[in-house]
Amino acid sequence: MCGFLVKLRRATSHQSGVDLENYLPRYLDRRGPDSRGHLRLKFKNLDIDFLHYRLSITDLSTAGDQPMTCHSVTMVFNGEIYNYNLLRDELVSYGYEFVGESDTEVLCAGFNYFGVDFVSMLDGIFALFCIDHKRGKIFYCRDQFGVKPLYYSVLDSGEVLLGSDCRELAIIRRESIDVRRVILETVSFGYIGGLRTPYQGIQRVEFGISFELDSNLKTSFLAKITYSNVKVVDFEESILSQIPTLVPWGIQLSGGVDSSSLALLANKSKFSPKCYFVDFPFSKRLSEQKNVEEMMRLGMDVEQIELTPNLFWEHFLESQKSLHSPMIDSALIPQSIISAKAKKDGLKVLWSGAGGDEVFDAYPRYRTTVRPYVDKIFNYFEMSSFSKKGYPGSEFGIFSRLLNPMLDMKMASIGRGVADLTVKEKEFLWDVISVDVPKNEWINFESNSVYSRADLAEYLPNLLLSQADQISMHHGIETRVPLLNSYSESVASENKAMAPVDGNYKSYLLEIIKNRGGAGLDFSRKYGFGASPQDYLLSNLPSLTNILEQSTVWSEVPEEIRKNKNGLCPDLTWAMTSIFQWIELNT
Repeated sequence: MCGFLVKLRRATSHQSGVDLENYLPRYLDRRGPDSRGHLRLKFKNLDIDFLHYRLSITDLSTAGDQPMTCHSVTMVFNGEIYNYNLLRDELVSYGYEFVGESDTEVLCAGFNYFGVDFVSMLDGIFALFCIDHKRGKIFYCRDQFGVKPLYYSVLDSGEVLLGSDCRELAIIRRESIDVRRVILETVSFGYIGGLRTPYQGIQRVEFGISFELDSNLKTSFLAKITYSNVKVVDFEESILSQIPTLVPWGIQLSGGVDSSSLALLANKSKFSPKCYFVDFPFSKRLSEQKNVEEMMRLGMDVEQIELTPNLFWEHFLESQKSLHSPMIDSALIPQSIISAKAKKDGLKVLWSGAGGDEVFDAYPRYRTTVRPYVDKIFNYFEMSSFSKKGYPGSEFGIFSRLLNPMLDMKMASIGRGVADLTVKEKEFLWDVISVDVPKNEWINFESNSVYSRADLAEYLPNLLLSQADQISMHHGIETRVPLLNSYSESVASENKAMAPVDGNYKSYLLEIIKNRGGAGLDFSRKYGFGASPQDYLLSNLPSLTNILEQSTVWSEVPEEIRKNKNGLCPDLTWAMTSIFQWIELNT
């Protein structure tokens, strides 16, 4: 919804050269094109500066502008609270009065009445920074799934920065990219994981936890955020509560069951969406034409965008411009194309079908998960301290293969489970995580053991949700993920079988599609957002290898790769090109 920066310093300390009141951001303003707000205040012994850029969705008037101070609370907020009307009604019953209709004002009143515990009553996606004047506390947090970004940094002067884009914090810090680490980690995982960013002095704020800042600017853990005080409604109601009522909106259709079921659910609502497909005219195998025609037959507003070579390269560049850190995923380009078109069409919100498969254990690979060993692996190989440990060779290769769900490239030989590891690697794992099955059984294990917890902790927030938010917000569009809601969080947190009906999430969605007239849709093969990069590339497009050689970052690539550049598989060439392009755009 928005973007913000907060700078805190002790009143007696030296102030850095950056004045947020006159600061002109390089990235942040794209997250909030509707208004800019600045506030400077004193709180105890601290001087605090707020800078906020707003994308107005729930209240289009200036009454929703931020930074906001009301009900003895000052805050900045990025996101949407889907149950804010219910919370507002409850607060009115306690005697609170409201000036506008924004969810931010409801947050201020709620934090005034309940304190930080109010976070557990929020059904939404959010990153926020709040000063509770009544209780004399400062706290900040991100939502339970990690949809909305928030970054943290301490300057040499002792000042603390928090903000919605790590690149903006890097400009203020005058910090350069840790190029070699970024290349190694992104090639091996497909994204930068844990709390790490491309910059050594900046980290992600851990999602699903609220933190307190004291008067010495020291951070402490407050509480884990859950939906414990949210009234959990049924699955479909949780989804439909995310339909915006004041602004035009749409749905990104990937050709899969998830996004199609969302479109059919919303089609009969009062505020129906515009739907977007990306079409691949050079490949009948990738075409979604049949499904486009079927949805039009059902009365849906569907637009098909043809992927041309020029459009491909335009949005290869645009997608890299939008990302806070490099990512390797074929969905980046279609998402960028749809976001740009939605912006041109006057939309402010897009729905995405991301997240449901991970939360509801829908992938077949999850059904053979060796869950008991996940905690042991995470304890041994603590993701948040990865950058301190460096790259420990064999351990790095093994764990990247276990925890990376995206890539299949020669450099890392990445697989998805224990069955994909060598005998030597299995022996190593058996030793370090104390596997409680006989060693010979572990070594001979053949089923594809995949860790859904790793996806929820790493792949979902740090790749899928991050790219959805960052690409759309680059175009001034908010992406919502309706399959991540109070219902799905309640079952995920309890580690249940995780399905709305009969333990089969996909069957449930297919039943929704069937009941709403979509039986003619074809889901036998889905390519849309999942088409591999080489499927996009036509013979007349420039060679990716030549792009690599011309890059100023080529010298940072390990020598064994540079020597064998002509033998690189297409996915690895694509990955390296994406990483180099991001580095050059942000250097």
